[in-house]
Amino acid sequence: MSLVLGAIVLFFGLCLLFWAFFLNRAPRLLLMLSSITGVYLACIALAGINHFGASSVPLLVIWVVLLLVGVFAESSFAPAALAYLADVSEDAAGDRGLLMGLYSVFLGLGQLLGNGLGGIFAQFRGFDGLIYLTALLAFVALISLLMLFRKEKRIAAME
Repeated sequence: MSLVLGAIVLFFGLCLLFWAFFLNRAPRLLLMLSSITGVYLACIALAGINHFGASSVPLLVIWVVLLLVGVFAESSFAPAALAYLADVSEDAAGDRGLLMGLYSVFLGLGQLLGNGLGGIFAQFRGFDGLIYLTALLAFVALISLLMLFRKEKRIAAME
């Protein structure tokens, strides 16, 4: 189990390293939107592994590949979000520390809320409950990003 978890952490770290170099070549909001697709791919793969993975090796390989693609896509969210926050805070250079501090506070609140809700959903449906919660939170993020994307388009049209 430790070997599998270590391999996942290594893969995730390599994905972050890739996105660090690729970040300047793609729009940040588009990367964040594509990372939500990765979350849903990972949810589908985890549900598939949880329900059908052990039944056949070829099917397990397909689920694992889908999971790796999902993790690769979703790993772009944090670097893109931080870069977007830095871009937005350029206009308010004096308040940049405040904005980054607020980001840290909201990140901590999100971790607290996620852990609390994760326990409730896990008690409700076990591992499937965690998948349901992940899909639900990804939907909230998707709606928020679509609203932000629309606002950015409106601002760009006014300039």
